[in-house]
Amino acid sequence: MPAKPWVTFRRPDPEGEYIALLSELPLKRFRDLGEFLLYTWQVQNQLRSVPGLVGYSLKARVLTKRFWTLSVWEAEADLRQFVGQVPHSRVMTALGNKMEQTHFLRWSIRGSQYHPSWQEAFERRRAAGLLCSFCRANQAAVEKLIAGPHVYICNRCVHRLVDKLPESARPRSAGPSISQGVFGQFKGYSWFLSFRLRKSRSAGPGTCSFCFRRSNGGTVVLAEREHRVCSDCLGTCVEILRSSSCCVSDM
Repeated sequence: MPAKPWVTFRRPDPEGEYIALLSELPLKRFRDLGEFLLYTWQVQNQLRSVPGLVGYSLKARVLTKRFWTLSVWEAEADLRQFVGQVPHSRVMTALGNKMEQTHFLRWSIRGSQYHPSWQEAFERRRAAGLLCSFCRANQAAVEKLIAGPHVYICNRCVHRLVDKLPESARPRSAGPSISQGVFGQFKGYSWFLSFRLRKSRSAGPGTCSFCFRRSNGGTVVLAEREHRVCSDCLGTCVEILRSSSCCVSDM
C-alpha cells in the first residue's frame, strides 16, 4: 500500500534543526485490525492540534500487519507531551498486548531536508540494528543483546535489574551484586530460548516478557517501560553473559 502523502502543519525554518521519528507498529492478529484502525483515526485527529508537530506521513502493509508513522517535530519536549496525552497514551495502553515488538528511531534533520523520504527512514532503520526493549539502547552501543520472543535486553539492563532484585531473589550465580566483572566481553546478541515457552501462549499483564510466568513465592517480576522480566530469566541472562563467547548462543 502506498504511503499516505505528508500532512504538513507548519513550514520548517530551512536553517532550523528538527527531530525525525520513525515508528514501527506490527500487529499480532488480523482480528485486531479494525480496532487498530479506529485508534489510528483517533490519534490522527489528535495530531491536528498538537503543538510542535511539523508534519507526518503513514505507511501500511496490511497483508503482513505492519504499520509505520514518519513524523517531524520541533523539539523533544513537544514529542513527549504528545506521547503522554490522551488519546495517544490510552491507545498505547489498549494496544500493548496486541502488538509485536515495536521499534522507534529518531534522528536530527535540518529544516531544508523536510520532509524525509520513506526510503531514507527504512535505510536508517536497517542500519540502526536492534534495540534493547528496556532502555532503547542500540545494539551497537552495548556489549551484548539477548533476544527473547519479540523482546530484547542488553547486558547493562541485566546488570541494573539484577541489582534491583531483593537479595533472596537474586540469581545464585550472580552473587550479592553483579556490578563487577560480568560485562564488557561479548559482542553481538544471543538468542534466548526458554523451555517454559512450551507451557505458555502469550504474555499478559504482570507476566514476564521472556517466559510469560507471573510473580510467585520464589519468583519476582520487574517491570520497566512496557516490558517485564522475572528473576529466573535474569539468572539465565547472567549465565548467557558469563558463558557465551560467540555472537549467537542458545540456552
